[in-house]
Amino acid sequence: MGTARARADSARPGLVDRGLRLLLRSRVLPFVLRLKLNKLLCSGGPPVAYRTDVGGCIYQGMPHNLIDNHVYYLGMYEPAIAEAMRFCVKAMPDLGRCAFVDIGANTGLFTLVGAKLFACVHAFEPYPPVFARLEEHIGLNGLESVNLYPLGLGAGQGDLPFIAPSPDNYGTGHFLGTGAGSAGLRLPVASGDQVLQHRSCAIGLVKLDVEGHEPQVLRGLADVLKTDQPVVIMELNTTTKQAFGNIEALMASFPTGYIPLAIRRKKCGFSVERFQWAKKQDNIVVVPAHRRAAFGPVA
Repeated sequence: MGTARARADSARPGLVDRGLRLLLRSRVLPFVLRLKLNKLLCSGGPPVAYRTDVGGCIYQGMPHNLIDNHVYYLGMYEPAIAEAMRFCVKAMPDLGRCAFVDIGANTGLFTLVGAKLFACVHAFEPYPPVFARLEEHIGLNGLESVNLYPLGLGAGQGDLPFIAPSPDNYGTGHFLGTGAGSAGLRLPVASGDQVLQHRSCAIGLVKLDVEGHEPQVLRGLADVLKTDQPVVIMELNTTTKQAFGNIEALMASFPTGYIPLAIRRKKCGFSVERFQWAKKQDNIVVVPAHRRAAFGPVA
């Protein structure tokens, strides 16, 4: 299974814990059910720090953390995103020769997956304690193709107020708007067009998950979107929808011709369905017109 697997799963869980991991990683059960069982049976999170395999790389998880809880018991956090990334590279092989941009990289789960799929990776994470874990994972795996940026992306250069994540869920950190005042923590931002203007290869795929800051990120990435026309995978939760306001504002953030599709949650594999603004669809993939056929028919 490779060096990463040989060194992974270094924690020594008890019999009950091993049984829970076996149950919750079973592809026989629908993922939504496994999520509910995880919340019911394993809300305390991993009992110890651990190492495991993520996308062929070593991931070092910590106890009592939601993201690391999902990796430990379920095998992955937001597995639909990783499945979408793998699908895109398989269905559009030229993407593998391009760069992957991970905006809101957090501790590096999708950065690690992307490092094995793309020619290079650009990963952005502004919150220093979380960036330190991201940096640790890249060093632990010796990934020289990954470029790390200790900042967020936005509509321009400067710094913005930032709400630090809770210790048990690093995914809750987020920027506030420019009119939110100057008190408290402020972290640097820059536009993606500025930071990536000297990129060595075209951007093929973007993963975007920044808890409501998406409109500003896309505004600062306008030239990259127009020039490289990457596929964009993004979270679209209630907070993000409120930030855009409506579907017209969402699609105005992309060049003409981009098409939104919803990522379906399945027991395994990857598929898309018709995107509906009013429907709860956690993640979407926004596709340039010339890539649309790769995703097949939509129900």
